[in-house]
Amino acid sequence: MPDDPLKSKYAQSVLAAFRCALYITSSVRALYSQVPLCIRYFMFWSHAFSASIILGAIVLRSPGCGLAPAAWVELDRVYELFEQLGPKSRRIARILVRPCYL
Repeated sequence: MPDDPLKSKYAQSVLAAFRCALYITSSVRALYSQVPLCIRYFMFWSHAFSASIILGAIVLRSPGCGLAPAAWVELDRVYELFEQLGPKSRRIARILVRPCYL
């Protein structure tokens, strides 16, 4: 991935993945704030974890990209939510360990 993937021939794909990742993570955060019982449905958290991998890839591989600051902020928000929910869910606690390696 170049320093700015938005200047590559894959710019549209990178932007689409970034937008989807933001949408998924913000939707899961909003869902949990309104319906805390959604913690029981691991599907939401699995998708949020996958979206956080996309955000992390943008931050780590292309820190000079214009998307990196927004990706970092959202990644931090999702990580905080995972930390908050880790004690309440074994599954979330297990996936929480993986972002720590980044």
